[in-house]
Amino acid sequence: MTQAPQGKSKMLAGILNIVIPGVGTMIIGYLGKGIAQLLLSFCCVGTLWSWWDAYQILTGKINKDSQGNPLV
Repeated sequence: MTQAPQGKSKMLAGILNIVIPGVGTMIIGYLGKGIAQLLLSFCCVGTLWSWWDAYQILTGKINKDSQGNPLV
């Protein structure tokens, strides 16, 4: 008997996006977007972008990973 795969943690993704820009975005499967945020964080634009994504993840506006699985 196989179990259904568990969703990824939106709390973890949101907090990591605040602490280390882009990492939370990469965790939920958006690798290219996360790398761009991480690289742009050195000139502050990526940090703001990452914080905006963290806000959207934590408030539920982004509620699925890149493969369409719900964040829990």
